[in-house]
Amino acid sequence: MHTLCGVLKPSSYTTPRRGGGKTRLMGLLAVVLAVSAPAPALGWGEAGHRIISRLATARLGPQTRQKVESLLDGRSIEDVSLWADEVRRLPEYRWTVPLHYVNVPPEATGFDMERDCPPEGCVVSAIARFEAILRDPGADRPQRQEALKFLVHFVMDVHQPLHVGRRSDRGGNDIKVIFEGRRTDLHAVWDTGLIESAGLGISGHVGFIERLITPETAEAWAACLDPAGWATESFLLARDWAYRVQGDGPIGREYRERGLDICNRRMAQAAVRLATFLERLFAETAPASAPAACSMPATVPATLPAAAAVGPSDSPGGPAPSGPSDMARDGGRDGARPSRAIRTRRSASLRERSGREGARPSRAIRTRRSASLQGGAGGRAH
Repeated sequence: MHTLCGVLKPSSYTTPRRGGGKTRLMGLLAVVLAVSAPAPALGWGEAGHRIISRLATARLGPQTRQKVESLLDGRSIEDVSLWADEVRRLPEYRWTVPLHYVNVPPEATGFDMERDCPPEGCVVSAIARFEAILRDPGADRPQRQEALKFLVHFVMDVHQPLHVGRRSDRGGNDIKVIFEGRRTDLHAVWDTGLIESAGLGISGHVGFIERLITPETAEAWAACLDPAGWATESFLLARDWAYRVQGDGPIGREYRERGLDICNRRMAQAAVRLATFLERLFAETAPASAPAACSMPATVPATLPAAAAVGPSDSPGGPAPSGPSDMARDGGRDGARPSRAIRTRRSASLRERSGREGARPSRAIRTRRSASLQGGAGGRAH
């Protein structure tokens, strides 16, 4: 059973691009969300996580922001937004690898918790698990701190369409394409390539997306705080848009423009929802009721014309992802560690499958930042 979560209304707008030109983006935007199952993915690359972090932080009230940064020892959401990707290769955190994504059958109509989330967990159950730890008055500070860092990251990850993709191609990691003159994989295109193709830089991209978030859209997106619904949204966008490419072929202009349109709106949604989620979590009396029902979409995403799915790369030579993604290198799913029983306000199936684990104490991690984002940053493990 799927619960529809939200909608993006059709619109068109202009995104500044490299060289001062402007590209008209016909919005896709009828994004449907379903509640029930997870899909594999390791979320946006560095730029995407930082963009969402800044947008979400700007939407936090001063008291909530102070509480969040106090729990993080003075660090910001942006400072910890990549932490979950940085630690997943460490032996003591290998159990978190499958929590970055979820696989959904291509013939499905949406995410289904019972069908799609394995015993070791998935991105949807991970959000519920770490939310419950943050709500648990018996959890100690190291557990709550680590739970917050995981939750921030996974809320972002589930909004990347190919983090709710197919098992057969590992969320697009095994689909090779040519993007802006370089050979890469489809997952890397959606993690970093489309965002980089705008040429705005992180600050410029934040400013552009801020203008897309109207009071009306923010209210609609904030009304849907069900991670299973977010997963269904991503699944439908992956099925109806992201996968409409021809393997080993070049990504055409229309696919790139509409793909960037989708990325911008998914990052906007992730920011609004993360901020709302944190406001409720850190409120004096956090509501324990189930999420409010979300509106039914009037339409579904239009299909991308076959001719637009692939075509001559119109912007050769620009920065684009290349090389195998991180997810492709991570190997198989590792079983989740045993955990403590936790309370959660999610549905019965979510409570059963979310995995009952307490967060392990965190350790200082030295992060490496590359001068430019590569296509595999934040890649997907399967």
